[in-house]
Amino acid sequence: MTDKELQDMLDIFSHKLKNPLHGMGINLDVLRAKLKKQYSSDDPVFKHLDIVSSESKRLQDITLTFLDYVKTPEKKRASIDLKKLLEGGTRGK
Repeated sequence: MTDKELQDMLDIFSHKLKNPLHGMGINLDVLRAKLKKQYSSDDPVFKHLDIVSSESKRLQDITLTFLDYVKTPEKKRASIDLKKLLEGGTRGK
């Protein structure tokens, strides 16, 4: 697999995973707002919402950390003096 193919696959993976996670967060907020109208703030339902919200955020963080780790850094080119390199010298100044 080439670097370009890997990067393309990671971009698709990122999009396919991050968007649903973001959507879950938004819908949890909407659900919380609707439930606040029907339940007292100390109702156990909010504890469960907090757990789901926390796990969703944790999964987002894991996903972003993974994607940052596997992204291929851009290759940087530098000019070198081949004669000095072959003679055991250092890079051109």
